[in-house]
Amino acid sequence: KASGLINPITGRRFVKSWMSEELMSFAKETYTEIEQKLNCSLFKETKIHRILQTVEQQNDWASKVEDERFKDFLGKKDLVHYDKNIIKNDLACIEIAPVYKIDTPVLISCLSDYYTQKDLIIRQKFDYSLLEVNESEVDYKGIKAKKIIFCEGFNMVYNPFFKNIPLFLSKGEVLHFEAKDLPQEYVLGGNTNIIPLGNHTFSVGASYGWGDTSP
Repeated sequence: KASGLINPITGRRFVKSWMSEELMSFAKETYTEIEQKLNCSLFKETKIHRILQTVEQQNDWASKVEDERFKDFLGKKDLVHYDKNIIKNDLACIEIAPVYKIDTPVLISCLSDYYTQKDLIIRQKFDYSLLEVNESEVDYKGIKAKKIIFCEGFNMVYNPFFKNIPLFLSKGEVLHFEAKDLPQEYVLGGNTNIIPLGNHTFSVGASYGWGDTSP
C-alpha cells in the first residue's frame, strides 16, 4: 500500500490475509536486512486499534479471538476503549498485532541513493521504440536481460506492450493533518486508517476516484 502498512487481518469480517504468517515473517526479516544494508530507519512494528462499526463485527471478532488460527494476530482478548468525546467508538475497538509500517518515502530515497552510488540506475525517459524483444532476451540500448519489468503506475496506459488491456485510471489521495488528542502509539482503523507520523501529525487514506487525473 501507499500508506506503507502491512496488515495481516483485513476486511469487514476480519479475515487473515493470504499466507499471512509466512509473509509477515518474511517482511520483518527482509525489511530489517534492507535497513542494515542501506543504513537507514524505515521499518516499525506497531498495532492497529480498529473501530468496530456494527454488532455483527463485534460478534465476528468474539468468535475469531477464540480461534487458534487467529491467535498470532488477534491475541488481545479485551476490547480497547477510547474517550468517545475524541474518537467515536461506541462498540469499542479490537487490537490487531503485529502490524508493520514501512516509511515508503525514506525507503525510496535510500534505495535511490544506494543505486546511484552503485551506478545501477539510469534516470531518463524510457523509449519503447528502442526496446527489442525476442524469444531468449530483451535488449534496450545495449542492455540485455532475460526479462523486463515495467513499474509505471498509471503510465501503463501509455505502454504499447499493454495497449490491449482495458485499464481505467483511478486517483488516490492521502491527507496529512495535525491532532493533539489522537493516540500516537497505534494506527487507528475504521473505514480507513489514521497513521501516526510523529509530533502529533497523522496521515489518513488513501481514497480513490475513478477518472480523476488532476495533480
